[in-house]
Amino acid sequence: MTKPVPPSESAAFDGADDDIARRYATQARVGTRFFKVGEGAPDLTELRAELDEMTDVLMGRTPPPTDVGTATLMEVASAYYTRALEITGIIQRLEATGAVITKTSAHYKFRTGELRTFTELAKAATELGSRRISAIQLEFDLAGRR
Repeated sequence: MTKPVPPSESAAFDGADDDIARRYATQARVGTRFFKVGEGAPDLTELRAELDEMTDVLMGRTPPPTDVGTATLMEVASAYYTRALEITGIIQRLEATGAVITKTSAHYKFRTGELRTFTELAKAATELGSRRISAIQLEFDLAGRR
């Protein structure tokens, strides 16, 4: 599940949207992401709860675990997308090693159903976040030419 950056570290991310570079410079203090996501592949109940939590953030129902201004959607969606791919890989490894996962198992149905749908949702949100950044960069570039 998503774990917000501790307040002592998230304070570095406060400020105006035009100060994105400073916020990115502090990213190394918390790893390659601004926040932590779940680990491993817990039971399906926990995986569904994790996907539900991430879906609520991407759909705007709950606040994101971090705020990096304009880049927030792209950063959060990208982290969620990679987490979904990680879960997919773990389940596929279990299938390949002959674990009890078959085409009729709950894990297989989860991977090819809910998890695949969430992966598509997170990818679309990542692309939208990227387009927002591109649009702002274009506005910035055009304003500099005036």
